[in-house]
Amino acid sequence: MLFRSKFYLKFNQKTIKNDAIKFGADVPFFLKGGTALVEGIGEKLSPLKTLDNRTYLIVTPNIYCETKKIYSLFDTYNPPQHNQELKKNILQTHIGVNDLKKVVMEQNTQFLEIEKTLKKHLNNDTVFMSGSGSTLFISIKDQRQASLIIKDLQSTFEDIYLKVVRPIDGKAVIFSHKEKS
Repeated sequence: MLFRSKFYLKFNQKTIKNDAIKFGADVPFFLKGGTALVEGIGEKLSPLKTLDNRTYLIVTPNIYCETKKIYSLFDTYNPPQHNQELKKNILQTHIGVNDLKKVVMEQNTQFLEIEKTLKKHLNNDTVFMSGSGSTLFISIKDQRQASLIIKDLQSTFEDIYLKVVRPIDGKAVIFSHKEKS
């Protein structure tokens, strides 16, 4: 279901964004679509040009991460303060720091094991996490590298979802169909 229904067509973008944030911090981003720097609690969006030359491996173990719990634990420690240099790096690479990653990793050691396996295959040590978990992702060079990593992960971990993806420019579209009875 798309949030942007006919009902909302009569409202301006600011009204829609203000309503969207009530449903979840990431809802305004998904309404806007494309690539963006997201700040604040998800309400500050700065569009970025999509980097078409990137390929990512998405790694989702069958581990439930309760968002409320993760944020509650996050509130008990002081995350590092980010400077303008980090923002500049995010604007160049389109990937930022997820301060929730440390909290999620501490809650389930399997994340640490998966990260260790991923790092064996990378030139750098960067394994990213989406939101409050449980999806990890890495930038990969090509399908050959992806195949090696996937084989390693599948032989080590049970019940893990793996997918090679590329970013799209523009809005995401959701298609649905009805099952025939």
